[in-house]
Amino acid sequence: MFVDADDFHSAANIEKIRQGAALDESDREPWLKAIRSAELRWTSERQDVVLACSRYGTLTARKLDVGPEVRFVYLKASRN
Repeated sequence: MFVDADDFHSAANIEKIRQGAALDESDREPWLKAIRSAELRWTSERQDVVLACSRYGTLTARKLDVGPEVRFVYLKASRN
């Protein structure tokens, strides 16, 4: 299954993004918790899921690392 992390944003976050405003950490925290909750469900149900997330960093990875079943892959490519 393929899932986009943006699907976990609240309606308030989506509206903020539509208005061109940057999200801050208080906006992102519930979003990350929702993703983590889904990850825990997927791992308990032994589902294979690819989750695309453009907000990747060490802190995000630590918050989303729910166990050895989860693997992080960082894809980087030139625009060309």
